[in-house]
Amino acid sequence: MKPAEQEHQSKPYNRVALKPPTIMSKESFKMRVYLHIRRVNNEIMVAVCDEDILGKTFREGKLKIEVKKEFYCGELVSIEEGIAAIKQGTIINIVGNNIVSQAIIEGLIPPQGIIKIEGVAHAQKVIM
Repeated sequence: MKPAEQEHQSKPYNRVALKPPTIMSKESFKMRVYLHIRRVNNEIMVAVCDEDILGKTFREGKLKIEVKKEFYCGELVSIEEGIAAIKQGTIINIVGNNIVSQAIIEGLIPPQGIIKIEGVAHAQKVIM
């Protein structure tokens, strides 16, 4: 086992494996997310959050995530448009159970790479 994997296993309280449905429901097609894309040098940073959590802060133990408008608030789009943007990004930051579950379904984020803070899923990915 790699040292990084051992470190993640030593804190199982905040790591979870989401079990998303295999098929999107009709309700999921109505879901919207905030999408903010930035270009930094040769990188495309994509930040996506579920519509209903923008501006909220979540805490659990020593963990904290602030879903700040300055970082996540760009355009309000469908979850499908959010997924399409994630596919183009090289630095990805997503928060919210809906967008994270859909990213897992699409194979963009591995389930073991998710943390939950106060029940809200969060993932980051860097493509080098």
